[in-house]
This record gives sequence, structure tokens and C-alpha cells, in this order.
Amino acid sequence: KRDVDDDDDDGDEQMVPGADEAPPLASAAADAGIEPSAKRARTASPTAPGLAITRDEVRHEISSRGGRVKIKDLLHNYKRRIKDHEPNKGIIKRIIVDLCDIQEDPVEGKVLVLK
Repeated sequence: KRDVDDDDDDGDEQMVPGADEAPPLASAAADAGIEPSAKRARTASPTAPGLAITRDEVRHEISSRGGRVKIKDLLHNYKRRIKDHEPNKGIIKRIIVDLCDIQEDPVEGKVLVLK
């Protein structure tokens, strides 16, 4: 940050020591008690409420894509939750069967279409 010297009118500006220097990220992280190389820890346990996949969220996901989505793309969105919460595997299968028809597209492969 520059400090304008108000005493003389010659227009000279003086640098305020340390004003342009941002603290290094490593020291800022150390001040906060965080190691810079530490990976983000998972905060939810596999049995935490809200981890189960719901019919409404799957319906919303498919309808937000125009009512048509490749199976691979849909499952990619839920991959982490299926892995973290084993019952989600069966839950999403039942939801897909109830909500969608499966069509074979020559370009895209198997596509889910809302009923």
C-alpha cells in the first residue's frame, strides 16, 4: 500500500514497509493449525443422516438434464455416496427402475428416460 507524503508537494510517494506483502500461504495455514499438504478429511460418517439417496433428488437430477441421461453420467454423480453408504447401491437401482425407462441410443448407449 502506498502512503502519500502530505508534507511536500513534489508528488513523491513512499512505500509503507510490508503493506504489499501478503503472508505466505504456508505460514497462514500454520497459524490456523492446518498443514498445507493435509488432505481434506471426510466430515460425514457412512451412517450419517442425509447420506441415503432419495427418489426426489434422482428425479430432480434427471429432469434437470432434460429428462434424459446416460446411466454412466447419473451414477458418476452418486459414486461417492454409493461407496460410502453400501445400501445406496440397492436404493439407486430400485429408484432407477421405478422412475425411468431404459432406451438404447446408437450414439450414447444406454440412456435413462423419465417415465
